[in-house]
Amino acid sequence: MSYAEIKKWNRMYRLKGKEVYQLDAEFTSLVKIQVQELEAQIKQKQKAVHSSERQVEQAKQEMKKTMHVLKSLKAQHQVTL
Repeated sequence: MSYAEIKKWNRMYRLKGKEVYQLDAEFTSLVKIQVQELEAQIKQKQKAVHSSERQVEQAKQEMKKTMHVLKSLKAQHQVTL
């Protein structure tokens, strides 16, 4: 916050310079806390997406193995003419 802005707030709200600085510091701190919380939420969602992608890939691999076993079982039970 610039000196001119502080003076403006002093006049508009009849606050002392110290009070304006304190309010600005508190506001800045709250913004930083909110940013940190949002970043943490983003990381959690990214982890969930990555684990979901891994689960999908594992399911695909298991399905391929199952299909391979099914094909080999069908091949063993064929009747030749």
